[in-house]
Amino acid sequence: MHNDVMTSTKRPSTVAEFFKAVRATREITQAELADLAGCSPMYIGHLEQGKYKSPIETIKKLRPTLTKKEKDLIREILVNQLVEELEG
Repeated sequence: MHNDVMTSTKRPSTVAEFFKAVRATREITQAELADLAGCSPMYIGHLEQGKYKSPIETIKKLRPTLTKKEKDLIREILVNQLVEELEG
């Protein structure tokens, strides 16, 4: 069983940080996360670099592997991102 993203020292506040934290807590590579999400390791790298803001389809594919806390956190991140975009 892997650690939980929510118990890491720095709580992710962006989609990029979320994907990095999921990998770090599970101690898996970008290639392994890409395999879970059904995408390329390059795509995961781009997500982690913040090149994509709302990778909804990738999050949907990962959903079955996420803990409840991880699901709640990514939901919060996406809502905050949407609010920022609407207010900005």
